Amino acid sequence: MGANIKRIAVIIVLFAGLLLTACDSANDNAPEASAERPIAVNTDAVRKGDIRTELSFTGQVRAETQVAVMSRVQGKVAEVMADTGDYVNAGDVLFTMDEIDLQNNINSLAAQLAAANAAVRAAQTGVSIAGGGYSETAIQTELLIEQRELGLSQAQMAFDNAKKSFEDSAALYEIGAVSKFEFDMTETAFKNAEIGVKQASSALEQARSTYSESLIRARDGLAQAIAQRDSLAVNLDAAREKLSDASVTAPISGVISSRNVEPQAMLLTNAAPFMIVRVDTVVVHVSVTETIINRIKPGQKVSVYINAASDSPFTGEVSIVSPAANEISSTFNIEISIDNREGLLKPGMFAEAYFVRDESLNTIVIPRNAVLSDDGDTVVYLSENGRAVKRAVTTGVDNGAEIEIKDGLTEQDTLIVKGQTYVRDGSLLYIEQEGGSAS
Repeated sequence: MGANIKRIAVIIVLFAGLLLTACDSANDNAPEASAERPIAVNTDAVRKGDIRTELSFTGQVRAETQVAVMSRVQGKVAEVMADTGDYVNAGDVLFTMDEIDLQNNINSLAAQLAAANAAVRAAQTGVSIAGGGYSETAIQTELLIEQRELGLSQAQMAFDNAKKSFEDSAALYEIGAVSKFEFDMTETAFKNAEIGVKQASSALEQARSTYSESLIRARDGLAQAIAQRDSLAVNLDAAREKLSDASVTAPISGVISSRNVEPQAMLLTNAAPFMIVRVDTVVVHVSVTETIINRIKPGQKVSVYINAASDSPFTGEVSIVSPAANEISSTFNIEISIDNREGLLKPGMFAEAYFVRDESLNTIVIPRNAVLSDDGDTVVYLSENGRAVKRAVTTGVDNGAEIEIKDGLTEQDTLIVKGQTYVRDGSLLYIEQEGGSAS
């Protein structure tokens, strides 16, 4: 009995020892309570690309060419051949004017011109008469001048003889060969001869003057008659041209955007009868600020959104850049030409044009939210050998969704793009997705 009790006690002691040994061995193989837990992240390879920032400005679509069709003829409209929305070719008749008044005016001017031609012929005859010829008046005038010339010649001869007699008498009187009476007689004859020359010369000048004045008056009359005739001829030509203008044609090919004329109505003078627009190419007018103006050049491509026509942007080309700002708005006017051969764009539609403000090509570009701020430094986190590595970077162009990295990254780096806000330098990583998007 006692031996059995001792045997049981030994077994209990041995079992307890084995149990303690097993517990110690189990405790040696268990993980420590403070073991590191990995942080789940998404990564992506660092790549090069292009990045830009843009400024948008609103504007309005206008026709490249817009022409107001006017009529040179006033009066009543006879017929209208076109309407709003019609496409017309240059030279197509749009409307015609009533020709009755125009034709009556032509007939009246033609009659006046015929009378003016007759007046010119009569004036030409007057010049011919005044200037000589076989008319009685001309012959009488020429005879009178000849008589006056002969009278002057005779008076001059008498003067010469009287002068010689006076000079001879004076010499004889000096030596007492003639009396005082005889000397006085020769002196008086000399003076009278001198007066006779003056009178004959004056009579000749008067005859010639009368002849010249008659010719001048005749020529003036002819000039007036010719001027009157030419004026009427010009008016007649203008009237005939107006008759041809009674058919008003399209000056350009395009679409009629407005019509302000009706048949049998008097033509309005305060509005263009037709407006024609050419819309194969349209122009978007925008006003930009000084912050972007120096980056805009003629020929530059521009993305233009016109929601009324398409959800996708249209590609336009800068055609005009204003060299000076508007004095009122302090903005610069820009014109952008857009191909519109499909006819989607209509004048009056609103547009939004995007101009590049900053741009960097073939550079490191990463998601914007992968960049963090750490104690004033700009940093990103990379994945290297299963651990997070903090890297300081220098940034560049930032468009809100992506950002340029000028320094600090290479294409060999692997960037943490999701979960980066939860890691620290050296954190153990669990890669959920490679090439994943940032969040």
